[in-house]
Amino acid sequence: MRWIAGIDGGGTKTVACAADCEGRLLGRVECGPANYHVLGIEAFTRRMEDLLASLAKNAGVEVTDIVVLCAGLAGVDRPADREKILTVFQGLRLECTIVLENDARIALAAGVGTQAGIVLIAGTGSIAYGINEEGEQVRAGGWGHILGDEGSGYAIGRLALARSLKALEGRDKPTVLLEGLMCRLEVQDVAGLIRFIYSPAATKDKLAALTEVVEAARLEGDWVAGEIIREAADSLAELVQSVLARGRFQSFPVPVCIYGGVLRNIAVMRQFVAEKLGNKVQWVIPQEEPVMGALKIGQKIAKERDSRK
Repeated sequence: MRWIAGIDGGGTKTVACAADCEGRLLGRVECGPANYHVLGIEAFTRRMEDLLASLAKNAGVEVTDIVVLCAGLAGVDRPADREKILTVFQGLRLECTIVLENDARIALAAGVGTQAGIVLIAGTGSIAYGINEEGEQVRAGGWGHILGDEGSGYAIGRLALARSLKALEGRDKPTVLLEGLMCRLEVQDVAGLIRFIYSPAATKDKLAALTEVVEAARLEGDWVAGEIIREAADSLAELVQSVLARGRFQSFPVPVCIYGGVLRNIAVMRQFVAEKLGNKVQWVIPQEEPVMGALKIGQKIAKERDSRK
């Protein structure tokens, strides 16, 4: 049976789904992260090969019957990265159309379909990505934790650690954050905290998970925690404002869908971002996970290809 494969390759996990050419879901599987910069190209290749084999088995289909494979992966809008990833899939000897999209692009397709709109993602990292009525694409952020990821879980966790240490030295407002952060990271003292932070164990997702500690402290009235959450919300609003300003959208309000644990789990973040953007946008709460956007794009391409035959 001919089928479509959709992949959402994130920094924490990868989700893959199979659907027939009419859009009926056939199967779904998950595996670890799919960032080839972290895995290395050989490990990334093995992961993709194993993922597709697992997906085909789960869906009861054959890998050789894929007609369109659409993968949403971070970094594919950079030509050199795109070429390397394309070579990986071509090396798997797939006899199908291969479509590589930025992971934000498939999230937008899942959230608002094929219409013009913007997706704001705030999980471990952050990015805003939009497509206007003419199909022109605009992005803001998404530059990784060293140069960007403003308002992300990682940024919140890192700032909480930094401000907690400053407060300990009397260089910031008093806060209860330090105790909660050390408890979450299972360290006994500041020396242990510093050892952890500068060790390989201090991964981005572990720092991003500290967002829960910050939000709990904010709810208890901690002033510093409140400022951190507000600053993160302002940063996310600025990403959307940048896309709105440069996107040449013709119709307002522009649909904006949101993804990522920071926005999904912290209601006040959504409130703060909405307040800053005002009536320029219309908020859309997605009903589908981002990988479904990859299937929608793949299905559209499959239908266009069939209509040309």
